[in-house]
Amino acid sequence: MVARLAPRGRCGAPLRASARMDKTVWPGVSRVGGGRNEWVIMSDDVETNKGQLVPGPDPARDLRADDSEHPGFVVVGEDDTPGHKAYYIHLEAKPGKEGELKKFLEDVNAGVDDEPGTGPWFALRFSKTVFGIFEAFPDVKARHVHDTGPGGRNFLRADLLADVLAYPARLYRLDVMHGKYDVMLGHKMVQA
Repeated sequence: MVARLAPRGRCGAPLRASARMDKTVWPGVSRVGGGRNEWVIMSDDVETNKGQLVPGPDPARDLRADDSEHPGFVVVGEDDTPGHKAYYIHLEAKPGKEGELKKFLEDVNAGVDDEPGTGPWFALRFSKTVFGIFEAFPDVKARHVHDTGPGGRNFLRADLLADVLAYPARLYRLDVMHGKYDVMLGHKMVQA
């Protein structure tokens, strides 16, 4: 089981405390606590959560819906605005396909190593089946180069994505507002 703070319920309405603090809200999801300190406990079981509350910036979105323009993934967010850019990519493996998803992430990483405008780049693991990618770019031009570069082209492997992912991947376009750039994983960065 994974605990996630959920400010909204299934229909976007605020969640409310129940008389029984461990009341099951719907299959695979239970509430604990109350008021501002309410937590939602979600099962990692993909079959239980289909069509229910989902992780990520848009918990009301139906993860089963694919994007006809991008088979295997859906792109969310604005593009072509000035400033530093990033992607957060949410990936959820089908049960038993975690190893194949880890290999896919290694393939993306190998491609990104050949993209001078991509970085930092991180593969993330949230639970047994939930993974993610965070990658940053100096500007929108570098993000566009990545989209068609050796790392980004991995997302054109629609058959693999359909076989491995429980839901289409969600690519969130982000604007990087500010950050700490001189240290990476405890190591001081040196200007080239």
